[in-house]
Amino acid sequence: MNPDILKRIETLNVGDLVEVNWLDASEGKTETLADTVFDIPVKTAGFFVGVYGKRMKHVIVLKEIFEGLDVHYNSIPVGMIETLEIHKRNALTPETIKALKPVIKKIKSRISRIQKTQALGGRIKYDGRGIK
Repeated sequence: MNPDILKRIETLNVGDLVEVNWLDASEGKTETLADTVFDIPVKTAGFFVGVYGKRMKHVIVLKEIFEGLDVHYNSIPVGMIETLEIHKRNALTPETIKALKPVIKKIKSRISRIQKTQALGGRIKYDGRGIK
């Protein structure tokens, strides 16, 4: 993991507007191996909500918010992040974050179930810096 990326992640607050450039996994077939590209660059922009995962830490970025009832999000393995830019601090209002609290709990729960671990640092109460 890139230590500079880890330091930048540690400065993030829930609701910060971020742009994350990362490498996604790829899939290939042996018959097309000569044409396979292994590095799949992805650019994700959205609102930071936390770092979850015990076996592998993932940055969670909300990409779309549907009236505070549902979201589309990316779960990005920290080790796959190439760059992370902070475009605006506290881009989400405290009211929006409060409305999203149940949705973020679901995300945390889903990630925990998928990894069969408890979320690391999963914070669910908003205090201005993060959801606890």
